[in-house]
Amino acid sequence: MKPIWTGAMITIGALAAAATPAGTPDPFFTRHVTMEGRSGQAYYSSTSRTFRFIAPVSNEELAAVTH
Repeated sequence: MKPIWTGAMITIGALAAAATPAGTPDPFFTRHVTMEGRSGQAYYSSTSRTFRFIAPVSNEELAAVTH
């Protein structure tokens, strides 16, 4: 019975280790930025080291989400 319990604990430990996020955690924040003649809300991407614009939501999409 003991080998089954040990194997189960090893499996649970391996799954828990694999479920952790990779890389360093970055805070998610948005800002109003102006880049290359475009202005709007954007978030900072640490991968590309630049701000990326957030696509505006149309009224139809907003109505579909809220109703």
